[in-house]
Amino acid sequence: MKSISCLPYVIDRGLCRFLTTIDFISLRRTSKEQYFDEEAYLIFSRHMPIYMIELNPREKIGLHYLLSWSLRLGSDIDQFKWVQNVVDWLSFPISIKIMFHFFNKNCTDYLMNIDLSNVNACQRFIWLKLCHKKSRVFKRKLLENKYNECGRKRPRHKIQMYRNLQPCY
Repeated sequence: MKSISCLPYVIDRGLCRFLTTIDFISLRRTSKEQYFDEEAYLIFSRHMPIYMIELNPREKIGLHYLLSWSLRLGSDIDQFKWVQNVVDWLSFPISIKIMFHFFNKNCTDYLMNIDLSNVNACQRFIWLKLCHKKSRVFKRKLLENKYNECGRKRPRHKIQMYRNLQPCY
């Protein structure tokens, strides 16, 4: 008897609406065809209440799963203590990335005040990298000042050998 590698299209799409997140992911992991079926993830994630344009459908499902578990951490949602408990609780890099996008959009003032002393070095590095990803240390120079007319970089102005320098008294 031949085993069925994946469900027919109509049954698969109709069944996904009635599954919990864990059951949906378990069903998707049964075969390669179902695991790489991006349309199924998109259909399942459409009915979730939180919409974030930065996340793809798989990450959106992961966000709802993480938020459902983070409600059990023992503090009220949208408080600094809850954000700190979530930061201490997360351990996988993709989970940290997903929750960072959520915090960056909804709890920005809490995000810059989190205490990273309770997490290990790898997690601390990921949080710090994400927090400071868009900040620049130096200002960008204007392109017209950096390049000359022919498109090549201008040479740096060096101190000439016979120029009088300011003495260091």
